[in-house]
Amino acid sequence: MYNQSIFDIFFDAISNEISIENDILQRLNVHNLSFSPLRSIKTLKYINKYKISLFMYSLLCIIFIFLSPLYFLVKLVKNIKLNQKIVTINSNVILLANGKTRYLYNKLNKNEDYTYININQKDKKDVVSIHTFLSISDYFKAYILAVSSIFYILFKLNKKTDILQVYVAFEWFLIFIGLTKIKSNVDTIYFSNHYDRWAVLFDQLFEEKKNNLIQHGILPDSLNLNYRLKNIKTIYAFDSKSRKLFSKMYNSKNIIFRIIDLKIKLNKIKLNKDKKCILIIGQPHSMDREIEIINYIKDRFTIYVKPHPLFESAPYKLIDSINVIEKKDFYPEVDLALCYESTLGLEYEASGMNVIWWKDLNIEEIVSEIIQREIINV
Repeated sequence: MYNQSIFDIFFDAISNEISIENDILQRLNVHNLSFSPLRSIKTLKYINKYKISLFMYSLLCIIFIFLSPLYFLVKLVKNIKLNQKIVTINSNVILLANGKTRYLYNKLNKNEDYTYININQKDKKDVVSIHTFLSISDYFKAYILAVSSIFYILFKLNKKTDILQVYVAFEWFLIFIGLTKIKSNVDTIYFSNHYDRWAVLFDQLFEEKKNNLIQHGILPDSLNLNYRLKNIKTIYAFDSKSRKLFSKMYNSKNIIFRIIDLKIKLNKIKLNKDKKCILIIGQPHSMDREIEIINYIKDRFTIYVKPHPLFESAPYKLIDSINVIEKKDFYPEVDLALCYESTLGLEYEASGMNVIWWKDLNIEEIVSEIIQREIINV
């Protein structure tokens, strides 16, 4: 079937996911845990609420190990699609493993034929599903690899409580098998995953191809990765700062860097003549501080909030007299935007809007900055 190297690649992929979680904990200033929670941005509130200890988390890991064959079997049943057919793909392939990949690729204005291949997004008519290339036996191969990986990864992990990260194994091996089948027909690939499990898979599986990475979000200033991508040929980056961070983050030599145009189309809104309009660009890890800021300034300004599209917006909706934007593609033209750290903040700046980056500011300093930008009269 496959030799041991596929498990080594998967271990690199899982190790990077662990590195991402540890970075999130550090950015959230969480230092009181002796384990790294799975998907910490979403699960930390439950860990705190129910006071999950190392013992309880370890017990959960043990339960997962014993139930993993059943868990992956359920995954197999849910994922199996018997629609294998002959599909001609272009030698230029865009791998959709991130919600912004298609949008970002279109910004490159490439005059070339290409094929979109859906990795983990919603299927669309002009996108080829990865399931197209899979036979029924491939699903069972992925199942066997997923179950086997539990023991391989557990043996190699320094912190055994990180074994919960292996819950993604079935889908990961299934994608690996599907992409292996088309590898020989591909010359150039585009993707927008920076360093997660998909980025590791693409980098190693297509190591001899022309790998193009399109930046999709702001990079951390420092990130200790177990596997540093080494086969990237071209990176479409946001700015010179991102270029420097990518250079430190990857092992790829002689990378060609190109700057991507971040301008977006802003939507006109009805403005109150008596109040200036401020947009809060939401991030899940800074939501509590954003709510604090909103409550402090909401009586003096018309407030719009653009929540992060992948996380809940309910806490914002509990605040009276503000506008929470539900439409993902709606970008109001405002007097000023407040941004902790978000690609959208860069997009607003590129579109000519005034942006205050408040990550290192307290509320009084933020208001002072607003005054300096001449948004309000002193």
